Amino acid sequence: MNKIICFLTFFTLVIYPVCFAEGEGDQQIMDFKLAGYTQTGEKTWDVKGQSADIMNDDIALKQIQANSYSKEEQINLVADKGNFDKNQTKLHLQDNVVITTNAGAKLTTDSLDWSQNQDLISTKDKVNIDHEMFMAEAKGLEAKPNLNSASLMEQVEVTVKDSKKKTDPKNSTVITCDGPLEIDYDKGSAVFNKNVKATSPGQGDIYADKMTAFFRVGKSKSTVVKSSTPGFLGNKDATIEKIVAEGNVKILKDDNVVFSDEATYDAIQKKILLTGSPKLFIYTEKSENQDASFGN
Repeated sequence: MNKIICFLTFFTLVIYPVCFAEGEGDQQIMDFKLAGYTQTGEKTWDVKGQSADIMNDDIALKQIQANSYSKEEQINLVADKGNFDKNQTKLHLQDNVVITTNAGAKLTTDSLDWSQNQDLISTKDKVNIDHEMFMAEAKGLEAKPNLNSASLMEQVEVTVKDSKKKTDPKNSTVITCDGPLEIDYDKGSAVFNKNVKATSPGQGDIYADKMTAFFRVGKSKSTVVKSSTPGFLGNKDATIEKIVAEGNVKILKDDNVVFSDEATYDAIQKKILLTGSPKLFIYTEKSENQDASFGN
């Protein structure tokens, strides 16, 4: 996915000189097509559109279709329209913005902004990400161009699909939070913030103020999420090693409830450690409840 922004950079840097070479003032280029090749004649990228209107410092684009080609991956980007501000080096894509990869990942949103000066891509609109192993929905996105660091801003919902029954929501783990969800691939962490709830089939519900998933890129004996794309959509084998829930932790399974300040789940050992004066409530048919408190 980091190549998407490199691709957008190619797009803006090439569109500008080609269009400007037509002369100064308002102009229009119809059905434009651009492409880049290696020295051996292999195509590396192409861009085409219905029209490009050059208006002083702005270039208005319609029906944008762009592709990036490499041995590792192929990326396609489409949008109904866009605008490139030459002075501020900002690209705005608008309406039916869709990014897809040959690995099967797909990102859709109504708008997307890329600022070279701020080194940031962003949108305030709803974002949907559909991947072979997970789905994500949120309102708003901010990310570094290589997407190794990204934040889904509000109303976050992530569905981790079951490896054997990917399309059955009954076999999926769902994590929701008010946001933001902060993903840092360099640090190997994904932090869910504010009113976090994780629901897993057969495991019950976990509530917390904050929940952090720590993962490692590389192969391991634990559960592995595979993808061939880098950055936010995952580029290698991503292994979840540990999940830490913090602040007002509540674990609800059947009629039993556990409270603690913090809970750490070891995904490799399949064990959970409760700290911070944990308290267990066991409900039975014979008695209303049994209060089983135990130390750290």
